[in-house]
Amino acid sequence: MKTFLFCICALFLLFYACESADSAPSPTQEEMIEDVVSVKDTISIQKFNKWRNAWEKDGEAFMDTSAQFQYFTLPIVDLSEVLAENATGAKYYFGLEKIENGKYYLKFMLVGTDENEDDLMNPNNKNYVYDMSKTCPPFCTQ
Repeated sequence: MKTFLFCICALFLLFYACESADSAPSPTQEEMIEDVVSVKDTISIQKFNKWRNAWEKDGEAFMDTSAQFQYFTLPIVDLSEVLAENATGAKYYFGLEKIENGKYYLKFMLVGTDENEDDLMNPNNKNYVYDMSKTCPPFCTQ
């Protein structure tokens, strides 16, 4: 009799456990995107400001004396990360990273925006500036 009651209880628990697992809600799109978010492609707000200020100061002269750029390569994960921030839009900023005396790399930085098109740049709120962009030239795949 004890064995019979044990088997009935075990079957009931097994049935209940399977029923509960099937009724669990599916993850939302935001939850799935959150799983792929990493902050490895981010730069600090200080670096963003430094590169942005260099662009504002020297961007015109840089473009006059530099080779014409064909394209920027931007990892798709950066776009996914902006989507995960619940941004309603995005802005792309130019910047200049000084590499040696008078030589710069052109930077293409991405930030999410809110419904008022204000930049979302607050690491405490998981809003970052993304830059893993590469310009062609010199980083061409051809």
